[in-house]
Amino acid sequence: MRKYIFVVSYILILSTTRATVTGVVNDENGAPLWGANVMVEGTNLGAATGEDGKFTIDYEPTGEYVLVASYIGYKKTSITTSAASDNVISLSSDVFSSQEVVVTGMASERSIGNTEVSVSRLNASDLTDVNNFSDMSQMLYGKVSGVDIRKSSGNVGGGWRFDVRAGGGLNGDEQPVIYLDGVRLDNDEYSTSWTGGQGFSTLADLNPEDIESIEILKGPAGATSYGTNGSNGVVLITTKKGLGYERADGRNYTMKYKNVTGQNEPSYKYSIEKDGYYSAEDINAVLTPGDIRQDHFSIAGGTANANYYISLDNRYEEGLTIEKKNNYMDRKNVRVNLDIFPAKNFNISVSSGYTQNKRTMPMNDNNIFGWIGNTVFAPKRPVYDSNDEMVLDEDGDPVLDWQPYYFTDSVSVAGVEYDAMSKRFMGSISLNYTPSLGIDFLKDLKIHGRIGIDDSHNREDNTYRPDLFYSVIPAGSRYAYVRQNQELSYEVGGSLPWNIGPVGVVSSYTVQSFDRRYEGFGIEKQNFITPAIANIGAGEELTFGDEDFYHARDGGSVITNEVNFRDQFYMTLSNRSDFGSMIGAEAANVQYNGMRLGWRADETLSFLPSFITMLKPRWAYGESGVLPGLRDNIELLWESESGGAGSGGVLSEIGNTMIKPEKIEETEIGFDAEVYLPGNLGALSFEFTSYEQNASESLVGIENSPSTGLTASEMPVNVGEMKMNGTELLIKYSNDIGALIGIPNVLKTDISYSTSHNENEVVSLDDGQFDGQPIYDGFDLQVIQPGLSKYSWYNFDVLGASFDQTTGLYTGVQMDTVTQAMWSENQDYLERYAGATGVGSPYKKFLGLSAPSDISYLSLNVEIMRDFKVYALWDWKSGMMMQNDTKSFSLYFGAYQPRNDAGDQLGFGGPDPESDVEVLVDHDEYGNITGIKSGKEQAYEDVANSYAKMDNAYPDNYLRDASFSKLRELSFSYSAGSLLRRFGLDLVNNIHVYYSIQNVWTKTDYDGPDPEINWSGADASERGQDFLTLQNPKTHTIGITVTF
Repeated sequence: MRKYIFVVSYILILSTTRATVTGVVNDENGAPLWGANVMVEGTNLGAATGEDGKFTIDYEPTGEYVLVASYIGYKKTSITTSAASDNVISLSSDVFSSQEVVVTGMASERSIGNTEVSVSRLNASDLTDVNNFSDMSQMLYGKVSGVDIRKSSGNVGGGWRFDVRAGGGLNGDEQPVIYLDGVRLDNDEYSTSWTGGQGFSTLADLNPEDIESIEILKGPAGATSYGTNGSNGVVLITTKKGLGYERADGRNYTMKYKNVTGQNEPSYKYSIEKDGYYSAEDINAVLTPGDIRQDHFSIAGGTANANYYISLDNRYEEGLTIEKKNNYMDRKNVRVNLDIFPAKNFNISVSSGYTQNKRTMPMNDNNIFGWIGNTVFAPKRPVYDSNDEMVLDEDGDPVLDWQPYYFTDSVSVAGVEYDAMSKRFMGSISLNYTPSLGIDFLKDLKIHGRIGIDDSHNREDNTYRPDLFYSVIPAGSRYAYVRQNQELSYEVGGSLPWNIGPVGVVSSYTVQSFDRRYEGFGIEKQNFITPAIANIGAGEELTFGDEDFYHARDGGSVITNEVNFRDQFYMTLSNRSDFGSMIGAEAANVQYNGMRLGWRADETLSFLPSFITMLKPRWAYGESGVLPGLRDNIELLWESESGGAGSGGVLSEIGNTMIKPEKIEETEIGFDAEVYLPGNLGALSFEFTSYEQNASESLVGIENSPSTGLTASEMPVNVGEMKMNGTELLIKYSNDIGALIGIPNVLKTDISYSTSHNENEVVSLDDGQFDGQPIYDGFDLQVIQPGLSKYSWYNFDVLGASFDQTTGLYTGVQMDTVTQAMWSENQDYLERYAGATGVGSPYKKFLGLSAPSDISYLSLNVEIMRDFKVYALWDWKSGMMMQNDTKSFSLYFGAYQPRNDAGDQLGFGGPDPESDVEVLVDHDEYGNITGIKSGKEQAYEDVANSYAKMDNAYPDNYLRDASFSKLRELSFSYSAGSLLRRFGLDLVNNIHVYYSIQNVWTKTDYDGPDPEINWSGADASERGQDFLTLQNPKTHTIGITVTF
């Protein structure tokens, strides 16, 4: 018995006398910082500070050691000490985030304060603490200078478009390459053509709650080492990981549960006065609030040998259309991330995530089976009573009224089912090894490798029931399509730091390759006997059956040398050699070079005032490109075809074995600065960048001579040119207002303002050996043409009305026409591109841009008593035009009141029109117009001009300025952690509650519901075109996060 008592006593003595290191972390005003991380350098040992700023680390010092403290919004600080207690670490605010390490290229990293190129970093985990996001697009809105994001519709889980800088060249879809934990992702939008234009975004499978940070390299100057397809930028997403340090309460894990409830509601309300639609109330009736529910659980922690992060997430979100079962997203995510340290010089990182995401979509956008088309296009039709008998007036004539559901009745619209199920795994295994070779020069050699996979299985189903009415589908239809996409990412390389006196160099060599396999199979059958049998095999007629598949490989190797002279001058040199299965077999080697320079002038120029804590001029040059299409390098592509004479092979596409990627060169110059204002007035930071890009060897199609027989398609050749330029400015201000009155941390403010401008111009579509033709979108509204910006609005311009020279009556529209001076100066251009035939003929002209040229953001973050926060984000976009095709097409159904009223004023509705407007002309006894009423000549001319400007035969009449200002986000949050500790409730570490609104308020001259939507989705050539497109909603969410 005494033996056991002795053993227990010994253990208790050991536990109470364990070696520890203690101290406190304060800010520059001496106030304690709660939640700061303190680590013992060179180990995995650390702890978080408590509310009093104090920390305790289980570590036994043996001589001098280094403590490193970090805290969000403050500069990381280290102290060298030998003391085991009473260590004091003071942190200063870091408005520029200068010490955050960002990726500046393949296998290259620098702190933001030392980068030679513009890199944007978003701390996503901070945003999800005070807000809730359906997908990554909502998270990025207004957060990155020089990057515009537009969601193409209000469909939940739908696509969105990135516009990075000035467009990134003539070819490709202008979208950046996206990596998740080093794995290249499938960034696509898919759908059946029956939906009219919108699709499902593959990026909607990502769970924003799992994202730790997002870094964006915005052009070839920063993305050279990523090679081909880096011309539109590179987005690097890093998911959350576990941390091995102990919290202030002694736990080595953090467990969180987050619950979100909310609602999507229409952000725009229709009215006949504002929109001119007789059926405005019918439109509003089918746009109803949709519910949002989300539950998120995560646990993160670790030990000295391993860290882990595990999360489970379930999000259900409904869209705006009234039939919610046909407009929702039900996404379930699981993520497990591990970091294992089997040895001091070897670690293994595992990133793994699985998504099951079911989405349904309503039939809108150029579609006769959708809610919006059937309520906007409401022609005047006979009225029927409850007995289905026609209502007659006192004269026995049918009573007419503007009525919705002209194409498809509401029950049938509600009965259409279109859904997609995504099952997707994204994961990678990374190895990092520092070998002990016994050679002093190689002692810091690091070897890394990664293999990753993005494997998705998507199934689409579209059903039209046989017991409902669909005008072109008499007896029901079932469509199914299976999309299987697998992309493997491989990466291996090494880096070696070495020094020559004061010059430090990090040399690295990395090889990267990608292997993508795609398979698709679809089938459609029609004529079903009963809705009770929905199996696709029950359809009597096979109307579609096809499959698609391809296998593509690309990759490259990059050599990088990062040079550092006295921590004052920085230079990076890189060279990338690329390969790809889409490049022509006879094409030359593809090489991309990069060079970047940076100078920490504040570390060099002694005469600079002390309040300038950073001044860094920088310059960068880089090259990248855009790969040709999948089949562009196949000289002759054959396909099978069946006909009356039997089956055989026909030419499908004409390729080019010499084809190579489009090449983009970018030069970027700018500066970064940080200034601390005197008298506790806060800190300012500035980031300014000016860039120029040149695209050459862009792919353009050439038509072969008919005598060659090779006319199945145009042959791609590398002859196009384009130039781009722009500027970006980001200003941040941070201040502890409470410190001004001697009460630090009572009131803090952070203000951020960014503005960017971009321009581009197509230089050439040929090389002088042939006449390159302009490239139009599917509706001949936007064009790629020399002398204009890419995708410019280009069409005939209506100046107003034309009038009979004798009577002054309206005779039609007056077009802008070619003058003699114009013809003499630009006859060739006017004939070739503008459709002009001579002096006095109408001609096409530049009407505006399809994407914003100027974008500004302003954010305000106010922190009160540390625990209460208010966040607001405004944005402004200007310089773009938008086509209101919804309003234009409503004229075909007589559903647009302003056009009808103007016609009635001009006398087209007879002497006594139903609209009761003032008729400005006289009629004879037969109802014929005889002339303009006396004294009404000017009023008649004004109405006639207005009537001409509403003629939908001329698209220019419905092109609108889509500039806008928007209060994008507003959120209020409260953290109850300090309150819980005050009452001794240690079981719960923190309770965080918030309320947020997105798309709060919009001011615009655009006369449609939303100036950012696009009927044809996120990756089509058409852009800025509104045709029965669902508006983006105003979103309210309330959330609570409990941390254990």
